[in-house]
Amino acid sequence: MRTIQDQRAKRVTFGLIPEFYDKVTRLEPDTLTEVYVYELMDVSGNYSVVGYVEVVYTDTTKRAIHTMTRLAT
Repeated sequence: MRTIQDQRAKRVTFGLIPEFYDKVTRLEPDTLTEVYVYELMDVSGNYSVVGYVEVVYTDTTKRAIHTMTRLAT
């Protein structure tokens, strides 16, 4: 297993989703927004955040996306 530092060095920097991740968690801070948190596990079993993606919908039906942005880590 590679270390988090090795994996972070090789992750995608120009995409929405990190290249390496082990776990994804979805947060809903409000009715129009979802935030996806991408985490990577190290050799000790601890998770470290490697990326966030924010999806904002046009209305509460969540049928149409207004914006999708990768947030800084």
